[in-house]
Amino acid sequence: MWIGARAGGIVGKGFLLFAGILLISGMDLSDSRAGETISLTDAVQTALSRNPLLHAASQSVQAGKEGLGASRAGYFPQISASYQNLVGNGFMGFFLFPGYNSYDYEILTVSLSENIYDFGRREARVAKSREEAGKFRWHREVVFQNILQKTEGTYLRLLSTQYEEMAAEQGVADAQAHLAIAKNRFQNGEGIRLDVTQAEVNLEAARLAAINARERRQSLQASLARLLGLSPQKHPLVAIDPPPYFSSEPVDLSRDVATALKERPDLKEMESLVEQKKTALRLVRDQNLPKLTAVAQYNLAQLPYGALPMPVVPTNSSFFSTYAVGGVVSIPIFEGGQLVHEYGRAHAKLKETEYRMDDARLRVEKEVVQGALKVETARKRWDVARKDLERARENDRLVEQSFQVGGARSLDVIDAQTALRKARAEEAATRYGLARAEIGYQHALGILKPPDVLSGKRVTK
Repeated sequence: MWIGARAGGIVGKGFLLFAGILLISGMDLSDSRAGETISLTDAVQTALSRNPLLHAASQSVQAGKEGLGASRAGYFPQISASYQNLVGNGFMGFFLFPGYNSYDYEILTVSLSENIYDFGRREARVAKSREEAGKFRWHREVVFQNILQKTEGTYLRLLSTQYEEMAAEQGVADAQAHLAIAKNRFQNGEGIRLDVTQAEVNLEAARLAAINARERRQSLQASLARLLGLSPQKHPLVAIDPPPYFSSEPVDLSRDVATALKERPDLKEMESLVEQKKTALRLVRDQNLPKLTAVAQYNLAQLPYGALPMPVVPTNSSFFSTYAVGGVVSIPIFEGGQLVHEYGRAHAKLKETEYRMDDARLRVEKEVVQGALKVETARKRWDVARKDLERARENDRLVEQSFQVGGARSLDVIDAQTALRKARAEEAATRYGLARAEIGYQHALGILKPPDVLSGKRVTK
C-alpha cells in the first residue's frame, strides 16, 4: 500500500519500502488468527460497495437530480384537465327553476397556463436546485472520504493489534521457557525458590497481556466488519497485508494547506450551500416583483334536453363548447410584512452560512497543521521504537544467557522479557501508527484515494 501520496505530481515519488520482514515472531498473519482473511484493497472495495451511509449519500444525490428536474418544469406550459358528471334539477339549480326534473350533464374542462415573465424567479428556482444538487454530490464525496479513512485506519489498527497479540503470545512463550529454566535450576540446586515464584508471576502477567491484546483485536474485527456493511458477529475479519510503504517526503505546510483549501470536499459542499443561500435570497427578493402569466381554457359540455330552459342555449343533447384566452398580471402590494420578514430571514441565513464557511476554512487549515505534526511525530516514534526493539532483543538474549550460567537473577530475566514484550508491541503500534498518520494527512488534504496494492499506487474511484 502506498501511503502519503499527494497532489501535483507527488503521487509515486519519494517513497521508501519498509524493508523489514515480520519483526515479531516470523509468524504468518493469515493463519495466526481465526476468521475470514481480507486484504486492504478488498476491505476498501467492500466498504465502498456495501456501506449503508455511502448508499444513503448516493440516494441524496439522486434526490438532488430529481429536485433539479422538478424546478426546470417551470419552463414548460402547465396543462390540466377535469371531467365532471353531475346530476341536478336544471342547470341553474332548484331555487331559480323550481319544479324541473333532475338531469345528468357532463363537463370537460382543459386549461393551459404558461409563465411568460416573472423577473427571474423561475431561473432562480432552477439555480437553487442546481446548487442543492451540487451540495449533495460533494456531501457524497465527504462520506466517501470518511469511509475510506475509517476503513483503512481500522484495517491498520487491526493489523497492528494482530502483531501486538502475537508479541504478547511470544511473551507468554518466553515466560514459559524462563519458568522451565528456573524450575530446572531449582531442582538441580543451582537456583532458589524465589526465582521460580518470580517466573510464575511473570508468566501470569504475560498471559494477562495476551488476553488484553486478544480483546482489542476482536473489538477491531467487529468495527471493521461494520464499516464493510457486514455482520460483526458472523464475519470476524483478519488483516493479511504486509508492512506498508511509507512516504519519505518532508511535509510542506504552505503547499499542503493550499491543496486542502482547494480539494477538500466538505469545503466545496459549504461553497455550494453558500451559493444556494444567495440564490434563495434573490428568490425571496423577487417575490416583490410582478408576474405575467398566459392562460387558455376550453370547456366542453353535453347538456340533456330541457336542462337549460332558455331559448338561446341549445338543449338537444348536443355538445356545447366555450373557450377563454388571456393573460394575468399579479402584483404583490401588501401581505402583512411577510415578504419583508422572509427577506430578512434569508439574508440572516446567508450571513450565517458565510461565517460557517470562514470557520470551515480555519478548521481545515488546523487539521492540516495537526496532521503534519502527527506524521512527523509518528516517524520519530517509529524510528525510536525500532531501535528500542533491537536493544531489547539483544538485552533479553544476553540476560537469558547470563541467567543460565548463574550470572543473572531471575528478576533480571523477567525485566528483560517485560521490556522485550513492550518493545515488540510498541514497534508494531508505531509502525502502523505512522501508516494511519499518513492516511489521516491525506484525508486532511482531501486527496485520499482507494489503494491499489498490486501497482503500489493509489487509484481514483
